[in-house]
Amino acid sequence: MDALEALLNLLLYWRVLVCLAATTLIALALNLALPWFSDPQTLVFAVAGLAPGLLWHAQYEAGTEPYTGPYLSRPAAALTACLAGMLWGAASGTSLAAALTGGLLLALVLLLWYLRQALLVHGVTPRSVIACGSIALATYLITSYLSHAVFKAYLA
Repeated sequence: MDALEALLNLLLYWRVLVCLAATTLIALALNLALPWFSDPQTLVFAVAGLAPGLLWHAQYEAGTEPYTGPYLSRPAAALTACLAGMLWGAASGTSLAAALTGGLLLALVLLLWYLRQALLVHGVTPRSVIACGSIALATYLITSYLSHAVFKAYLA
């Protein structure tokens, strides 16, 4: 019950709510525009808006300048990439079209992250971005395949 109360309290912060609303609208637009964008992908994409909202709010409460250093240690970044790839892969395993769409979106996000980090003077090194991106893509492919097998067996 305390966890639910803490989650509901997050929605009182406007920065979190703005990011959550934006990703929800983008997810719904993708779901309506692309028939191969699955419902689990829509849900995961929408809820992913909590992360930038929480980071934005934490930065505001700390009263600091925009942080330009690495946010995570390398092992934590690798674990985060692995979990993100697994979550997105599980949501994308409903069909081959959903898996291809999910893979393209993941590759686009990783490319944008790489370009952003390559242009920053201080930040995660491009080599770390490539390593974490490779981990995310590998776990995405494995989890997408496994979840597709589960969906196929469940529906058969």
